[in-house]
Amino acid sequence: MTTEKTSPTDSSAQTQKGKIPLWILVVFFSTVIIAMSSFAVTQYQQQQIQNLNKKQQTELRSLEQSILEQDDVINTAWLHTLNPLVKDTKGSVLWSSQKQQGIIKLFDLPTLRDTQVLHLWIYDLDGKSNAPISGATFKPTSTQVLLAFDADSKVSAPLKFELTLETKGVDGAVPLLLAQP
Repeated sequence: MTTEKTSPTDSSAQTQKGKIPLWILVVFFSTVIIAMSSFAVTQYQQQQIQNLNKKQQTELRSLEQSILEQDDVINTAWLHTLNPLVKDTKGSVLWSSQKQQGIIKLFDLPTLRDTQVLHLWIYDLDGKSNAPISGATFKPTSTQVLLAFDADSKVSAPLKFELTLETKGVDGAVPLLLAQP
């Protein structure tokens, strides 16, 4: 009768074949925990952004209602210039000289380059100079804009509103839209 001798290293090698090394389990579960945490943080941030957007929309709607209730309210649609960039753009300007506040509505805006911004100018009949008054400078993040604004100085009798396109490093602005009460 022959007996096979197994060495202690052979025996542990056989038992090790069926087991997953501990370091692999640690890496696997760490990766799962990191992925779940990342997902939870992303969901939380998105929920916060949605809540902020809802709050801002509610505030804008409240401001819009407040402006519409004023005796001197101006609510006028944008008129197109000959610029083909905004041929499909629509919207309106809402303004109250009593409140010195307004709201711009724009729909179907073109996508701007990184170096471009839109600038709202207000021309005042009662102004001390013929220079327009800055109402807002903004970079749209979507094709739709609902933006509250107020003028850099008092506007008593707005003659017209002008939306221009300004490009960083380029002198002069390109007129895009006009609105006249």
